[in-house]
Amino acid sequence: MNVIQEHKNQVEHFAIRDDGILFIKGKGSLTSQEMAREKAEITHRLAALYPGQVNLLIDLSEAGLPALGAQRVLSNAVTGEKFGKIAFFGPKGWLLKLASTALKLVRKKEIKIFKEESEALQWLKG
Repeated sequence: MNVIQEHKNQVEHFAIRDDGILFIKGKGSLTSQEMAREKAEITHRLAALYPGQVNLLIDLSEAGLPALGAQRVLSNAVTGEKFGKIAFFGPKGWLLKLASTALKLVRKKEIKIFKEESEALQWLKG
């Protein structure tokens, strides 16, 4: 696995890999729809660099509760055909369930939650 391109700063890390997995990690909470739109834009820009369908690997280990409007923006951002499976992982069970529920509301088919990144990766690649 090699990283094709990444976007990284003190509060977020996005990386599209040559195996079609887009890794996303954020710290803290998304407090506005504008912040969420910026994250959605980064997600789409990096996903466009991979020729096929992209699976999302989302690390919620340092994430906080997003504002409801921000949740909707992010959920809508990954509903297109470009995005396949979505795997959330991290130690915060309540946050994982919230993220999974939010995406299921927009009828995303394959979403699972995991405690460990290795489990999430195995499922995405399977």
